Amino acid sequence: VFAGQPFHCATTRFPDDHLVEAVPTSSVPNCDDCPSGKTVIYDHCKAHPEWVDIGALPDYPRRVCDERGLNSSVCLDHTDNLHDDRVFLFRGTQDRCYKPGSVENVQHLYSMFLDKPNAQIRMVNTISYTHVFPQNKTKIPGKEHGYDGPGECLRWIYPGIKPATDFKRENIYNYNQAEFMEAIPGVGINGRGHLYIPDACKPSPKAGADADATFVLDKVEPCRLMILAAGCDGFGGYIEDFAKYAESNDIVLLQPCVGGHVDSFRYRGAHEIKRGMLDVYGQLGRDYTMKSAPHMKFVGQVLEKLSGWKI
Repeated sequence: VFAGQPFHCATTRFPDDHLVEAVPTSSVPNCDDCPSGKTVIYDHCKAHPEWVDIGALPDYPRRVCDERGLNSSVCLDHTDNLHDDRVFLFRGTQDRCYKPGSVENVQHLYSMFLDKPNAQIRMVNTISYTHVFPQNKTKIPGKEHGYDGPGECLRWIYPGIKPATDFKRENIYNYNQAEFMEAIPGVGINGRGHLYIPDACKPSPKAGADADATFVLDKVEPCRLMILAAGCDGFGGYIEDFAKYAESNDIVLLQPCVGGHVDSFRYRGAHEIKRGMLDVYGQLGRDYTMKSAPHMKFVGQVLEKLSGWKI
């Protein structure tokens, strides 16, 4: 997580929250436990981390599915799946968008789900960056070098990975997202998405007629898959840095892209969606974190289509 807020925090009301009128310009059209006509301040978890009741945050992912009688196919996967995961967190010390304590709240939330949080979480919050994605080419103020954010993240998540190598332009594939735009219209889905398939992960000639449509491989050791869903303006920027490690470590990069048309009449408060962002503010619906939510459903459909898996 590079400068992120806790899961489902943006729409959660805490005892210390200040409420505002729930109008389209508020940017938080859905708020849990807010009185009718009221909502929380936009970015309250980023700008006012001291308001966040960390002890209450695990309640939603642990209980919401049972409370609403929903199964995991439309709701959330069980939090027990996180118990042995490794977590990488980053916040620059000069980041004015994410105030001190905001990303630490993410750390505290994950700590409640992991077996050994001290050994499974790496928090990097001592480097003098502003609100940028840290890369080797992004010089640290006052220094002659940058910080390899993608590499440091992957080395923590996948211990023992190989050093980065040059990525190959011919291994970048653009795929058509029109069918997903038609299936879930007006929610900002982009017309194109991107896929990076390292040489070692490409289907062999004997993979069959469907080889061009999938990356289901006949390798003895399967390739890893990393999903980087975001607003997209071509395949570039920090994605290229991830691709350098993907090529040398047999990691397929899937980039489902948003940044397309938004139905402004239906989603009047979807300002961040219009800016090309994923829905992390509940601007497309109250259940924005669930598998049935527009953007979550879209990413799942892309993964099913390109991989041949049934999710």
